[in-house]
Amino acid sequence: MNPTDESYGGNVVIGAGDVDDDAGIQATITWDTDEPADSVVNYGITTALGNTESDSSLVTNHQIYLNGLLSDTTYYYEVQSTDASENTATDDNNGDYYSFTTILGPEISEVDSSVSDDTWIKMNPIEVDGSVRSRERFAMVYDSTNDRTIAFGGWHWFDGGQVLQLNDTWAYSYSDNTWTNRTPIISGGTLDTRMDFDMAYDSTNDRTVLYGGDVDTSGKDLNDTWVYDYGDNTWYNMSPGYVGGTLSGRLGHCMTYDSDAQRVILYGGGNLTTGILNDTWTYSVSDNTWYNMSPSDSGGSRPKSYLSELVYDAANKLTVLSCGGIGTGYINETWVYNFSSNTWVKRNPSYVGGTLTPRQWHSMAYDSNSEHVVLFGGTDIGGDLNDTWVYKTSVDTWYKVDFKQVGDNLYPREAPEIVYDSSADKIVLFSGWSDQAGYTTVKDTWAFTVNDPIATITWTTDIPSDSIVNYGTTTVLGNTTTDSSFVTNHKITLIDLLPGITYYYEIQSTDQYGYTTIDNNNGNYYTFITDQDTTPPLITNVQSSGITNNSVTISWDTDEISNSRVNYGTTTNLGDTVSDSSMVTSHSITLTDLLSETTYFYEVQSTDSEGNTETDDNNGNYYSFTTEVAPSNEMHVDGIDMWYTQTKNKYTIYSKIKIVDAENNAVEGVIVDIDLILPNAVVVSMSDITDSTGEVTFIYGPTPKSGTYTTIVTDVVKSGWIYNSDDNVETTDSLIVT
Repeated sequence: MNPTDESYGGNVVIGAGDVDDDAGIQATITWDTDEPADSVVNYGITTALGNTESDSSLVTNHQIYLNGLLSDTTYYYEVQSTDASENTATDDNNGDYYSFTTILGPEISEVDSSVSDDTWIKMNPIEVDGSVRSRERFAMVYDSTNDRTIAFGGWHWFDGGQVLQLNDTWAYSYSDNTWTNRTPIISGGTLDTRMDFDMAYDSTNDRTVLYGGDVDTSGKDLNDTWVYDYGDNTWYNMSPGYVGGTLSGRLGHCMTYDSDAQRVILYGGGNLTTGILNDTWTYSVSDNTWYNMSPSDSGGSRPKSYLSELVYDAANKLTVLSCGGIGTGYINETWVYNFSSNTWVKRNPSYVGGTLTPRQWHSMAYDSNSEHVVLFGGTDIGGDLNDTWVYKTSVDTWYKVDFKQVGDNLYPREAPEIVYDSSADKIVLFSGWSDQAGYTTVKDTWAFTVNDPIATITWTTDIPSDSIVNYGTTTVLGNTTTDSSFVTNHKITLIDLLPGITYYYEIQSTDQYGYTTIDNNNGNYYTFITDQDTTPPLITNVQSSGITNNSVTISWDTDEISNSRVNYGTTTNLGDTVSDSSMVTSHSITLTDLLSETTYFYEVQSTDSEGNTETDDNNGNYYSFTTEVAPSNEMHVDGIDMWYTQTKNKYTIYSKIKIVDAENNAVEGVIVDIDLILPNAVVVSMSDITDSTGEVTFIYGPTPKSGTYTTIVTDVVKSGWIYNSDDNVETTDSLIVT
């Protein structure tokens, strides 16, 4: 191989037009040899090279294309040829290597990052004025004026498949972690039990709007409109007017409130007469009128669907519709509705972390703080789901959330409800039906809260280009997330991050001609730190109350939901513990089986969902209380003693019972009733009175029966005395006779 310098350096062609543009930035390396030989180019962005392109054809005029190069980058290379006799020549420009520089790609600016995160927490709420039933096919809204989540109606499953139809109204307070039965007034008619209806909260007028549904499976589709006023706790039958036709009775429709248009939006559903629908109606509380919108479509034909979900994205001023049933199966389409233009537009979303499967009976809510739509659960062809997705309307992307779970059994489920509690900045989930829970409705309340980090990386380019972020916990990076859309305002969301960790990243954009720019902050890399809640709960208002001779209630408050623990003892070494795993802000622990007339010392402890623990021991002095004097007329069973004697082949069975007072003094004159269970399961009942030692001995026999004899104390009675069974040492004893 006898090349000239000109044949190397002079023949570098950047971005040759005869090479596929989709391959990225390219260079063509050419050289000549004096005999047929193959072609090899070793190249890289340093003189260590590291990359190779080759062609095994034996030629004298050599040409190698280098593809996928970085823009505005200097590359070094050497060429190599081997003839048919395996003689190899390498030309590295006398050790200096040949080089070329690619042209400039998109100009990157305004690089920024932000961090957020997500976790489902089981709430274990308190219930007031009844027990809130589990349910499916109900509706739920968040009343932002009164800071309450409102749930109404649906179906409650019980006793292995029986169904109770509901029309009850409940309100949930996240701050108090309490469900309260509202038992509202009904004005203007009968508010039927129902399923597969929907509701929306009109924040302008502070009213919850309910429409339609099905009374049962008989096809009685309702077309009534009701409005709930939390302030006066009344449901009002509205008997609205209609413009553009009559809103037909239906079930399986979906509703939301457009706060900019100040209208409730209703979409689709169906009934036995019309079948499945794709109409759009809006309702104004102010003039009590339903309007048939007859909107136009863009990007496709609007699906006739039921059991879809609808939310209003206030940041983008668009109503988002997702998934649903179409009679022959499910869809996973995403549409947005613009009230101002009265147009539905079909979106073609990207998916990060998986694919949003076609489904129905899911639930959605709009998180106005993070400005994204949250979708949970539903059912698809594979069964019930508990996946959680986030939809960013502005970038038309669904992100699957790899959430953490605090608490047991976030069952996959269909027909649950979620709402966004803007005061608490939490998504609240309630109930639903689950095959994994035993083919029944699930009674549980969850909150979706910050913990699992998600980072959003943004930047701009001067020309449309794609988006790539390479990132990792070291400058080696190692992870990549991409978006192939050609845009000038770029946004990439990174998921599955570790909390409390510094991440390093670089960004990369390639334009439609294949020119690429990488910005790694001049080799220093950009960084962000994922959030980690390291602040423990603040404990206040520690009190002891309800003190008796053997029990007390310890209470305290925290500034965030957390569990409850009391460490206590008769000295400051403590030693005993009672705890409750319920996540609450108002804490209460009852201590029992205490000694009378005794001073106890204690501390309280609470741990939040992130594992941060706060202990309040009264600044090292410990809190204390003293139990009361035990009543002198309180008694309990101190013990049972059994034995037997044998005479030839006959046995006599003895059962001695001792009764004492709270100070362990013998109590005379107590009537003690027992059951003696014989080996053949026959029960012999006996009664006798204790002597001055507080003891009474029961005798059975002589009997030839061997085997197990069991004594059970069934009652202890003495006039003027209290039998405290909680203090019993034992009430059952057994004896084997052989």
